[in-house]
Amino acid sequence: MICMASIVIADTDKEWVAKLKEYFEKYQYEVSLVDNGKKCQIALANKKHSAIILDFSIKDHSSISVLKYIKINCPSLRVIFTLTNLAELEEIGLSKSDLKHLGVYDIVEKPTEPEQIFKLIELYNNPTLWNKIERTGETKNEENVDEPDDNFDKISSKTFFSGNTTIYDIYIRLKQDKYVKVLHRGDVFDQQRLDKYINEKNVEFFYFKKEDRILYINFMNKLLSKVTNTEKISQKSQASLTKTLTDKYINEVFTGGMNPRVVEEGKAICENIHGLLARSDDMKKLLDTFLEMEIDEEGQSFLVSFFSIAIGKELNWVTERSVQTLGMGGMLHDIGKIKLPDNIRNKKFSEMTDEEKEIYKTHPQLGVELLQDFPFLPEPVRQIVLQHHERLDGSGYPHRLTGMKIFPMAKVIAIADEFVNQLVETKMSPVEVLNQFIRNEELMIQFDSNLLRSFLKSFISNNKKIA
Repeated sequence: MICMASIVIADTDKEWVAKLKEYFEKYQYEVSLVDNGKKCQIALANKKHSAIILDFSIKDHSSISVLKYIKINCPSLRVIFTLTNLAELEEIGLSKSDLKHLGVYDIVEKPTEPEQIFKLIELYNNPTLWNKIERTGETKNEENVDEPDDNFDKISSKTFFSGNTTIYDIYIRLKQDKYVKVLHRGDVFDQQRLDKYINEKNVEFFYFKKEDRILYINFMNKLLSKVTNTEKISQKSQASLTKTLTDKYINEVFTGGMNPRVVEEGKAICENIHGLLARSDDMKKLLDTFLEMEIDEEGQSFLVSFFSIAIGKELNWVTERSVQTLGMGGMLHDIGKIKLPDNIRNKKFSEMTDEEKEIYKTHPQLGVELLQDFPFLPEPVRQIVLQHHERLDGSGYPHRLTGMKIFPMAKVIAIADEFVNQLVETKMSPVEVLNQFIRNEELMIQFDSNLLRSFLKSFISNNKKIA
């Protein structure tokens, strides 16, 4: 057993419950069984649990009522929501996204094997399971798989990396909802097989299940922490791997939510970014590496985190913990955008109507509302999310704060965010954007002059020549 934990199973299907209970107790989990919503809430109130397996059909306090109770009283609880058919949700006007908003981490259609449920909970409790996977000593045959695209996450074949043992099932995508499993968990890692797909079939991406994403994040964090100060992996490769890792982390937060394990992984990523910067003697090369890749919303969040840590490195009041806070704030600063309507979130600010701009300007407050249910997230991160669009001259939002009223770390994120926005919008080189950035007097009065000097210093100290 990896770690002692307790769970609640709320279901009226006695046969199903018995199978689950037997499986979890085999791995020394403490299991509490309840058959209605009222008993479920009492069980959650009387004892702290790590997860709940909650069935849609329970009565006497519905499953939706229980979810609302969990969201308010135990928001870090891992919720596995089970139901016989997704059509049941449609009948009452609910969608998967509605359940996610209510705090559901995973939705499982019954019947499914207890092993699958166990895996979802065990990965949540311990993302280091990759280190305990038993190696089979062989490489199994490829296997065709028909599953929805929504179940998978992808990694560029250029930045894909694994150890000697395959730590999660690896797939290639043939077409919509059709995949081939090319390596199985526990296989001897076969780079030649993957190279064959890359070179002969022009495969651009490999895929793994979204449920394995936290495992991938932990594995890459451990790998990067070991190689940051060595020459085993080139600095360019480290930069690419760090960028990919951060993108997957942001995906995990945006789609899977926050929990203490996820927060710890975020801190480790920030440490890896800081280590990468500490080793770098040429920030321009690092940035060129990042900008060679497609920069989407996750990529922009990574760059904001990167520059925020770079600025923090030059500030004498920034401690190691502050570096983590800046990095986390940079990654999560725009999390509120996921609550904006698609037609606004996917539009440039300059193209929005006045009404749309006002809605857009609510995303810092929406971000804080998303994060307020997670007490294990440092309060300074929430302040960064709320204030990263405030400006010294009072021209920012959502509260038009000025000068000393703005949280100092939010001022750092503000500079990084504005610089990254210009990088992405203009498609110019970092140095060209930097020169344009510092010559814009109207823009400069919006930011703290001491922080701007630290921003410039972060470039100068990492580059022999700026222009």
